[in-house]
Amino acid sequence: MSRRLLQPAHGWILLAIALVVAAGGLIADRRLGERAPWRLLIRGNRLDTEAVRRGHVYLSQGQPRRALQAVADIGAGSPDEAEALTIRGLAHAALEEVAPAQQELERAWRLRPTPMGAKVLAAIYLSAYEHERGLQMLRHAAELDPADFQPWYAMGEAVYLRLRRYDEAIKALQEALKRRPGDVDSRIGLADALLKAHRPDEAERALKGVLAERPNEPRVLTLAAELAWESGRDQDAQRYLERVLSLDPDHRDALLLHARLQFRRGATRQAASEVERLCTLDPNDLAALNLLGSIQTTLGQKEEAARTLARRREVERRKDQMEALLRTIRERPDDPEPRWRLGQLAAEAGLKPLAIRSYQIALTLAADCEPARQGLIALGWPRSQLPPPVGTRVGSPRP
Repeated sequence: MSRRLLQPAHGWILLAIALVVAAGGLIADRRLGERAPWRLLIRGNRLDTEAVRRGHVYLSQGQPRRALQAVADIGAGSPDEAEALTIRGLAHAALEEVAPAQQELERAWRLRPTPMGAKVLAAIYLSAYEHERGLQMLRHAAELDPADFQPWYAMGEAVYLRLRRYDEAIKALQEALKRRPGDVDSRIGLADALLKAHRPDEAERALKGVLAERPNEPRVLTLAAELAWESGRDQDAQRYLERVLSLDPDHRDALLLHARLQFRRGATRQAASEVERLCTLDPNDLAALNLLGSIQTTLGQKEEAARTLARRREVERRKDQMEALLRTIRERPDDPEPRWRLGQLAAEAGLKPLAIRSYQIALTLAADCEPARQGLIALGWPRSQLPPPVGTRVGSPRP
C-alpha cells in the first residue's frame, strides 16, 4: 500500500459533495421543466415535486437537516422517489453520516442512474479506500455525461495517482483536459503523474505554465522542488521547499523532501528534527520512518534506530492487514465482520474518518454488530445516533 494511499481521503468527498450540491438547484429546475403538464394536475405528484424543489434549495443553502425533512414523506412508488433518495443521500453526506448516505444513494442509483448519483457514490467509496467501486462509479458518470471533465479528473487524481498507476493517471487527466482545456487542477495532476512516471521533460513543460499561474500553491511548489531534486538542482529544490514551508509548515511531502535534501547535504541533525516532526504529524508514513531510521543509524543512535525499525514493522503489519480486509470487503460487500475489523485497525492507526465510516457500514448491515457499536462509542459518536440493538449480536470485540 503506497504512502499516498492511506493519507486522509475524506477531503475529496467533501469537495465532490460541494460541487454536486451547488448544481442541485439547477438540476432540479431543469427536470421540473421537462415534466409533462399532466403530472402537475395530480395532487400527490405536485406535493412531491414541490418537496423535491424545496429539498434542493435547502441543500444549496447548506441546510441538510431541513432538506431531509422536506422529502421525508416521499415514499416508494412516487415518480419523485429517486430524486428524494438522492437528496437524502446528499444531506446525510453533508452531515458526515456516510453509511446512510451510501444506502440512500445506492437505492437512488438502482431506480434511476444519474451522473450526479454516480459522482457522489464514487466519492463515498473513495473516502473508504474502496477504489475499484469508486472507479466503477466514475466510469458510469463519464458514460452518462461524456462532456463532463470531473469524472476523468477524479479518476486520475483520486484513484490512479493514489494507486501508483501513473500511465492510467496521465491518460485520465488528459481526457479531463480535452473536456475542459486549461483546467489548472487537471494540469497540476498531470504534471504530478508525469513526474512520478519518470517523464521529467514532459513534467517540466506541464509544470511551467502552472507555476506561473499559481506561484504560491504548495503542491505546485513541491512538485517543482521534486523535479529540481531529481535533476540534481539542489539549490532550486531548497528554494521551492522553503517557500512551501513558509506557507504551510506542516506540508508533509515538503517536509519529507526537505529532510532528505538536508540529509544529502550533510545537515544530519536538522534532517532528523524535521523527519521526527513529520513522524509526529503522520505516524503511518513509512517513507518518513525509513528516513528517520537511516538518520539515526548515521548518528550512531542504535537504540533509537531499533525503536524506529519496530515502529515501521508495526505500521507495515497494520497496512498489510488493512489491504487484506479491503480485498475481503470487495469479495463480500454485505458482510459486517471485515467492516468492523477494518474500523478497529483504522482507529489504531489514527484514521478516524475511515474507522467511523467502517463501523457505520457494519451497523447498517447488522444493527446488533456490537464491535462496531462499541467502536463508534469509543470514538465519541453520539449514542443517540446509533441504531437500536435488535436481534442477535454479530461478532465480538477483540480483547
